[in-house]
Amino acid sequence: MGTELWVKIVAIVGAAAWLSPVLYSIILHFFKKPKIRFYDKGNIIFTNFTGAISAGLRCSIDAENRNALVTGMKLLVKHESKNEIILHWNTVREVTQHISNPTGQPIEFYKEIQPGILKITTDEAKDLMVFFSDMAYERKYEILIRELIDQILYRLKNKSQNDAEEIKNILTELKKESIYKDILYLWNDSLYLKSGMYELELRIKEKNKITDYKYKYKFQIQPGEIEILREYLKVFDEIIEYTILNRFNLGPSMVIPPKSINLEIRPL
Repeated sequence: MGTELWVKIVAIVGAAAWLSPVLYSIILHFFKKPKIRFYDKGNIIFTNFTGAISAGLRCSIDAENRNALVTGMKLLVKHESKNEIILHWNTVREVTQHISNPTGQPIEFYKEIQPGILKITTDEAKDLMVFFSDMAYERKYEILIRELIDQILYRLKNKSQNDAEEIKNILTELKKESIYKDILYLWNDSLYLKSGMYELELRIKEKNKITDYKYKYKFQIQPGEIEILREYLKVFDEIIEYTILNRFNLGPSMVIPPKSINLEIRPL
């Protein structure tokens, strides 16, 4: 066997020895499934706005092995009495920049992402504020508001839809009607949060993954904090008037600010 042939054999064996781990690494990477990593910021914010309870969760998320696609998030909020509500994500804000104003107060800039598909990467964790809402309540509320608008349109008949005072007068008349009372009943029933201990379970749905990622926490709501949320129930008439006038493009630029409570959460 000539020297040249031996050189070729050694080269082939050497190449195979080098390619094997590289090829194995490539194949392993291809078949590795992404893994989402979630980091909470230790608090949750509950807000009462237009009679609907919503929650805001500050967090950061990244992926391990490969990039991932998040297709859903929901919160299961269970009171110590076993009453449970489910809130689904409706808005996601990604923090893009942190600066401080002249007094040293931090200011954040963000871009809003519509939930549906949220891309999570391996190279950098996304700093997010995820907002959750009671979709069942919002559907009921919207249906009743539309019915109220239909009643207003019926009573306006041939009158101008740009007359804010006339619409306010019709709203005053409708306060005696069942449609207005139905919205009030729904509004009063919306504050189902109670004081006491809670368990919180965050579920994250990843595309092509059968089971959800689950993160469990506990928190407590004090009676005084419930009263803060309850204060918003006292401005029902003002909120309905504001809502209706805005649907007719006649509403004021100012809105009654929502009531919120900021609570500490701890892992279970």
